Amino acid sequence: MANLPGRSELARRIETMLIDWRVAGESGSSGLSAEANPAAASPVGASHLPEPKPPAAYAIGIVDYRRLVELDEEGMDKAIDEIAWRLDKLVRSGDVLGMIAPDTFLLGTASMAPSSAGVVMERISGAVAMPLEINGDAVSLRVAIGLAFAFDGASPEAMLSAAERDLQRSLGD
Repeated sequence: MANLPGRSELARRIETMLIDWRVAGESGSSGLSAEANPAAASPVGASHLPEPKPPAAYAIGIVDYRRLVELDEEGMDKAIDEIAWRLDKLVRSGDVLGMIAPDTFLLGTASMAPSSAGVVMERISGAVAMPLEINGDAVSLRVAIGLAFAFDGASPEAMLSAAERDLQRSLGD
């Protein structure tokens, strides 16, 4: 089955994202040092820089997981590996994809404009929805997605838990 980081490694990586976001916000810069971004060194230039985009956590649940469980173990493992591979293709440098249960992936994004969250969710859904070949049959799966953005004082665990609660709401549980 997919060899992705688990919850504790995801939390560690998201903590780094949160620190970077807080430092960028406190310095009034886009996260670049004054040497790399001279405008950040000037009070006038700094006021014209965009606010740093917050990290976000996506919880991705395979809605049709029971269909996979009905397969033989090898077929199920191949399907999960294929889904992990497809999701990994969407991950940007600095983001992290992990798996916390056989039917649940987590994606931590280093920076995400809230206005872009819907586009990311569509890409995730589309990547998983493409038919998988399992035991000679084409199978399409659906996902539900939960989302949580960083907020002042957020911990990695709070973000992950909020994304999972949002996932449960989207599943109707």
